[in-house]
Amino acid sequence: MPKVAKATSSYKTDLPPSDPFTLEEVVQGGPDLVVVPADASIKDILQDEKFMNERLEIRCLETNDPSAQPTVQITVMTGGITGPMKRDKEGHLKPGVPGPGGQKKTYIFERGRKYIVPRFVYEALAHSKQTETRQRPHPTMPMEMLQTQHHTFSYQFECLRDSNPSPKAIAWREKMLSDPA
Repeated sequence: MPKVAKATSSYKTDLPPSDPFTLEEVVQGGPDLVVVPADASIKDILQDEKFMNERLEIRCLETNDPSAQPTVQITVMTGGITGPMKRDKEGHLKPGVPGPGGQKKTYIFERGRKYIVPRFVYEALAHSKQTETRQRPHPTMPMEMLQTQHHTFSYQFECLRDSNPSPKAIAWREKMLSDPA
């Protein structure tokens, strides 16, 4: 039986608030985007694809909220790079552009039942978070406000079994749960 890490459930994961930031910092730019380098090894990309399609057993937990939906619905867009590689002015090959390629898959889970799903569905559930921004006065400048973001999971869920017992899989699950939305 594969070992499962302690932090496999959304309700056991503490999501810390963000570091305080000012509105001026928000105006200066958004999050850094990670772009896969054009010379990335196709072997590594294929291994990542295989990893993301491994099967996990999950369960979306019941809720006491009377206004909550009786099911959890997740839609995932797979793929998305379209078009052939092209050469830039310097003659280097550039990958196709992101686009509407790939497949749109919708998963509907009844609360309390077990499901076997690909790893990318677990990632979608782990990233289904709600973010609330809270303000408080700056400790030394009371006229300036500081904001912090607080995250909560949209759906409570847990990983019951992961067929990959490697440290990579355990670290990946813990990272997915601890990432902000």
